[in-house]
Amino acid sequence: HGTCVTTLHPRCYGQDSYAPQQEVGDYFRSVLDLRAKFDVFQALNASGIVPTEPETGRRPKNTYTLVQFKQAIRAAWGVEPNVKCIGRRLQEVQIWFKVRGRDNYYPVDPWGQDTCRLISYQQKSTK
Repeated sequence: HGTCVTTLHPRCYGQDSYAPQQEVGDYFRSVLDLRAKFDVFQALNASGIVPTEPETGRRPKNTYTLVQFKQAIRAAWGVEPNVKCIGRRLQEVQIWFKVRGRDNYYPVDPWGQDTCRLISYQQKSTK
């Protein structure tokens, strides 16, 4: 979740170039840049994995396997994600990164645990 980004710690800026709270804006810029560069929705869609509308009281139209999700991300960036669900409902797809220097992020294989096997990938509700 980005809380371990030590390269944005104030001491990494140098005494003469740091302004108070500068790391906060830099952190959010970094997160948004990574989100744009590693577009999980687009990677899943390119592999034919698309969300379906939730149906009240019914099982979703499309379900996918953990293998399908992992293959889609590996095809896009050469690493596997962690996939987290509550029951079968998709909660998040995590891509893990390391950093070279201050802001050269690159994806790496995960060291967390998956919590899904069969995945219900539903559109987000606006209700």
